[in-house]
Amino acid sequence: MLSFPLTNTSTPRLNLPIVLTQLLLFVLSIKRWDLILNNGIVPPNQTLPKMMSMVSSVCVQATGLLTGAFLSGAMMSLCFVAVPVILDTATETSQLLGQWSRMYHYGHQIMPTIAVCTLLLHGYTSLRKNATKRPWALFALAGLTTVSIAPFTWIFMAPTNNELFRLEEESLATPLGLEDSGARALVVKWTWLHFTRSLLPLAGTVFGTVATFSGA
Repeated sequence: MLSFPLTNTSTPRLNLPIVLTQLLLFVLSIKRWDLILNNGIVPPNQTLPKMMSMVSSVCVQATGLLTGAFLSGAMMSLCFVAVPVILDTATETSQLLGQWSRMYHYGHQIMPTIAVCTLLLHGYTSLRKNATKRPWALFALAGLTTVSIAPFTWIFMAPTNNELFRLEEESLATPLGLEDSGARALVVKWTWLHFTRSLLPLAGTVFGTVATFSGA
């Protein structure tokens, strides 16, 4: 009859704390997904597609915040960098207004487009939030605030813009000194108006950020 040492027949001991911890984590993970499914965030029969849709929505939401912040920074860079360089280096009215006109031309091509794109991104997020019965108004407000740079320009800045363009045409025909034409003062006025306009996309970014981190 065969016999074996007792040391070889001993059963391994269970580490009860580790087992209980793993079991608790497993139960919590099940409970978490159960809550998600029951709340309608991820339907049971569409788990993977819905999760991909959630990731896409988060990306759109984040992109809207980034484009709004980028737009505000790009606009402010004209006030703090481009215009001071123009004012420091221009020696004639035609030169000052010519450089301002080119800056306005390129800004007019790029920045309204970014504002509209930001509006569309925030608008998409707002519609998705509304469809899932979650707070959406701040995202809509963020988009509208950002794109309001357009009506701000038409209402408050158009007279100054028109006067600068008029002086540019006159300076090409009759050269004038910077102080005599009043061009420098007008450019400074335009800069302050533009700085105020630059705060609108920044405010939109703040609204969107508050909505995001408040769980909206």
